[in-house]
Amino acid sequence: MKLLSRVALAFIFIVPVFVCADIFGRDDRKDILQVLAKNSLARSVAVGVLNSLWTDLGNGHSSLDINKMSDFMCRDERFANQTSIAYACSGFLVAPDLLITAGHCAVTFGEIRDVTDQYCEVYTWMFDYDSKMNPSKIANDKIFKCKEIIYATVSEKGENHDFALIRLDRPTVNRMPFKISDKSVQMNEPVTMLGFPMGLPLKYTDNAKVFLPQYRSRSFLTDLDAFSGNSGSPVFNAKNEIVGVLIGGNPGISTYADPVQGCERYNSCDSKGANCKSLAPSYPLQGFPNTFSEVQSLLFYKDIINKSMSSK
Repeated sequence: MKLLSRVALAFIFIVPVFVCADIFGRDDRKDILQVLAKNSLARSVAVGVLNSLWTDLGNGHSSLDINKMSDFMCRDERFANQTSIAYACSGFLVAPDLLITAGHCAVTFGEIRDVTDQYCEVYTWMFDYDSKMNPSKIANDKIFKCKEIIYATVSEKGENHDFALIRLDRPTVNRMPFKISDKSVQMNEPVTMLGFPMGLPLKYTDNAKVFLPQYRSRSFLTDLDAFSGNSGSPVFNAKNEIVGVLIGGNPGISTYADPVQGCERYNSCDSKGANCKSLAPSYPLQGFPNTFSEVQSLLFYKDIINKSMSSK
């Protein structure tokens, strides 16, 4: 891998680009290419990529410095033969040039507005990252820079805030922005998700539900299978409306070491969120709601989203 720039290195050491909730029961992640009914939704989901991983080929294309999951995962684990983007985040369109992601993908801590440097200079956003993409030749029209971080907030005191709204350097074309639901989620409501777990090509996750509709005021808890890289993933209701953005989870370890094979395996828990493989059996806080994937509701941010849609 090429050397990272100083700004990228600084970013890596101070930004927690992780989720870490892992697998609850069966692994419900699916390659987007296997879920044809969701392909139109997939076009509006982007992966955040460190600028330092790109090389401009000078012919309308760029190459991406990328790893294989099998570089660290056991080869018999799911998707071990696929690529993995380091320090990835997920994001999604709510207007042709407006993208939402998790706050911790755009700011270390606190609240910022109208920022054009710092994290805005570190990430690009790439669309159409699936398992057929050739990382050595990617069309530049799929790659978008951050023009401005309109608003980003990260705070865990009292009400949990973890949200970012980014304006891209140009409008996207033929990518349908998502509609945000105007209703709160309900107990046992089914939810689905699109995102890039551990920097993998786009995955669709289903067979999940809400088991705590209100958590720390602005969030709700689900049993979505989520990993680092899912930060910023759009979470949908049954109408394919956005009900929130994936921001965190527990357990806080995505993988565990296989002492025999000398490689990493996905952490998983049973269907009740207990018996997690990355935790000691004596660990006291296992099972729902102590284990979870946390989703930030977007109802609290609709005003700033709508205002940004009407102004350029």
